[in-house]
Amino acid sequence: MHWLDLVHSKAAVAGPWQNFQPSLDAYRIAHLQIRHGMCWLYGCLTNLPADIPCDNEKDGVRKYNLALQIAVDDLIELRGEPRLDPVLDDSNHMFEVALPVRLTISRLEEKSDLPYKRLLLKGSSEHLNFEMIAASVGAFASKAASKRFLGAFYIRP
Repeated sequence: MHWLDLVHSKAAVAGPWQNFQPSLDAYRIAHLQIRHGMCWLYGCLTNLPADIPCDNEKDGVRKYNLALQIAVDDLIELRGEPRLDPVLDDSNHMFEVALPVRLTISRLEEKSDLPYKRLLLKGSSEHLNFEMIAASVGAFASKAASKRFLGAFYIRP
């Protein structure tokens, strides 16, 4: 299932039991890794309604971890890098919060020679900009987000 299908359904990533559809307008991307046709974004959402459970809270800021696994067909642009928020971040006490990036995901027109739909992902901010075409986007939230992100780069002996 594509992210677009997921965020427009009641089975949204950030709490299907809550009927909450997370907005990626201020996705706080702390880590970005691209390897072998896969792109991983890891960060958090902080624009949560009060009735949505969060993973961590500090000084009134509530965060919900979110990792996106993207099967990249074409990397069009990548400029800058993720940056930690100088005001909200307290990584020393396990409260990592990056500066927000506006992420949009839209469908490209389906090509007849491809068996799947392609997606256009754009991230824009003052510190990080990217644009890529993807075959799929997988989303992992809460505790599964960090497990999946770290597991993707674990090298087995």
